[in-house]
Amino acid sequence: MRIRAYQLLLAAVLIISALVIGLRGTNPQTTAYQVSGLQTASSVKGVGLGPTLWSDSFRGTSWHLSPSNTTQTSFTQNGTLDLNSTFTGQPTPQSVTVSRSLNLSLNQNPVVVTQLDVSQGVHYGIRFSGVTSDGTSFNAWSENSPLQHRPGLGSVENVSANLKVETYLANGQIPLSGSTITRLWLYVEATAGTSGTFSMKVTSIQASPLTSTGSGLTGVTGNFLGVVINLNLPSLNQSIFQAYVDFNIRGPPTLRYTPFLMDGTIILAQGFTYLQNGVTSYESAVMTTTLVSGFPSFLPEGNSTAIIIVANAGNINQFNLVNLSLKYTSTPIQSAGLVDPDVARQMIAYYILFLFVTPIAAVILTSRVFKTEK
Repeated sequence: MRIRAYQLLLAAVLIISALVIGLRGTNPQTTAYQVSGLQTASSVKGVGLGPTLWSDSFRGTSWHLSPSNTTQTSFTQNGTLDLNSTFTGQPTPQSVTVSRSLNLSLNQNPVVVTQLDVSQGVHYGIRFSGVTSDGTSFNAWSENSPLQHRPGLGSVENVSANLKVETYLANGQIPLSGSTITRLWLYVEATAGTSGTFSMKVTSIQASPLTSTGSGLTGVTGNFLGVVINLNLPSLNQSIFQAYVDFNIRGPPTLRYTPFLMDGTIILAQGFTYLQNGVTSYESAVMTTTLVSGFPSFLPEGNSTAIIIVANAGNINQFNLVNLSLKYTSTPIQSAGLVDPDVARQMIAYYILFLFVTPIAAVILTSRVFKTEK
């Protein structure tokens, strides 16, 4: 029997197809390393506010109004700051701003807490700016900050702003020593087409330093905005991909908190937002790299590695660390969407050849074999 050329080609296609299945590519094997135990934690600290650095009495002429040309606005400062604006349904967004000067040194690590009530149907925000020790101006606010474009709730809110963190988020670096916040803005904004009269009533604004108000080996008791678990980790040429922390936590029924694993200003991992459990104070929190989406309201001291548990609502009254565990992988953690262009081209060629060309060729050649035999 004479062997035809297309029969040889068919055999080659079938062999290649078998090799594709039998010798398919595999991901490089990852190796994991785990660090666990209370000895990993060097200390536990509660973070709270110190004595008042500055507060506003809302009297005199400290505040200045910057109205919009399309709004009617009344503005008073007599023990409270009252802003009433009538928006007229313009095709573009409208806003009204009030501002005043400040003199808050960032060396004091100030946190500004504002108590206010803004009508439903509009948004509002708080912004800061300042100067460095050599007189260079900088912004201490950014569009992606939770202090911007907040919806009015029609009820009293307490809004906290850590000025060091806001400066870092706006400029990508820790503020220089000697920098000072020199101005504060409050604004009310209406989206296009919004009409009606809306109000902002500010009952208090005060600044206090962020301080560590308690410290222990495994637990703290007090009235805290958050808890810092300072870590003593070995030096490893590996990437963290999961962290677990077990603890007992107590606070008011409104307590909500989020854990972060930080290396200085870098977020290594983030957990879910947890609620105060009414049945038990025990919680087991998990932090992963894939959950990173926010930024904590304060940072660890210096450039240290720490787990930060931030109270988003309510305060933490008691915290006791039970156990913690960190898992590492030797495979670099790559952000979604970051693909090497050369690898992408090779994969495209691979899929075109073996998912389309090879099966089609096999079908055509097989059909010719059957036709020849007939």
